[in-house]
Amino acid sequence: MRSYFTDNQSNTISEQSIVKLPNTSILFKEVSASSLGMLRLLFGFILLEDFVNFHDYFVNYLEPSKFYNTYDFFHWIHLLPSYLLDVFFYGAIGSCILFAVGIHYRLNAIITFLSWTYIFLADKGHYNNHFYLVAMFFFFFCLVDADRWGTPVKKKRTTVPYWQVLLFRWQIGIVYFYGGIAKIHYDWLAGFPMKYWLVDISTAYPEPFQSLLQTTEAAYAFSYGGLFFDLTIAFFLLSKRWRRWALIPVIAFHTLNDYMWSIGDFPTIMLASTAIFFAPNWAEKMYERYHKTQVLKI
Repeated sequence: MRSYFTDNQSNTISEQSIVKLPNTSILFKEVSASSLGMLRLLFGFILLEDFVNFHDYFVNYLEPSKFYNTYDFFHWIHLLPSYLLDVFFYGAIGSCILFAVGIHYRLNAIITFLSWTYIFLADKGHYNNHFYLVAMFFFFFCLVDADRWGTPVKKKRTTVPYWQVLLFRWQIGIVYFYGGIAKIHYDWLAGFPMKYWLVDISTAYPEPFQSLLQTTEAAYAFSYGGLFFDLTIAFFLLSKRWRRWALIPVIAFHTLNDYMWSIGDFPTIMLASTAIFFAPNWAEKMYERYHKTQVLKI
């Protein structure tokens, strides 16, 4: 029996019935790699100090103690002999520098990730929750192309898929938001442990500030201020309209944390990471503006 449609008609109808999807989505839209490159530079050089400090701690304190408190499922990770610790840390420090500069980027991103993860898992006596965040960041850097801008090596492409930028925004947003969720419990809402913390540090300040920090009102202000900040700041940073204004509380919050509490490089890391929330090409624009200014001076 002869078909009702000819071959040409059949092909035409089939082609028309296909819904054409866009070639790319927002996740794969190409954007400037400059904000990612700037984050690589800042993050790499901030963590360089930690690698140096851990070298001293491992060699002079942890290894001589001969007592290690390892993590469940990671008891197979042992501390290196003392004669190899220097080699390990000098290699990790060198790799971190090359990672920050962007030389042999992928290789050094993997080495710094493995080095930091080893330091983190070798002993939980030095545990700090932002060490896990650092490990996550190093792992993400293994996946993205953060060397397409701000390196001495010329690259054919200076753009990255948008998901690479969003990956860091998503992770930082989680840190903030769940930091706020963790504060929603009776002790924090009742002003604890802030009442004790403020009394402890108040002795380092002159009398008027000392008395102010010891008040119940100050404890509530710090407690609820921190809660509101953590729950909302990621949304303000994601908003084009509000992110510039959000810089004010971000800088104030992390500067105050760094000044008042001994929490390591966490405030510095979070301040540096704020740069990823701005337009992906902001660092590129700043560099071009600076370059033009220098040319005009000449």
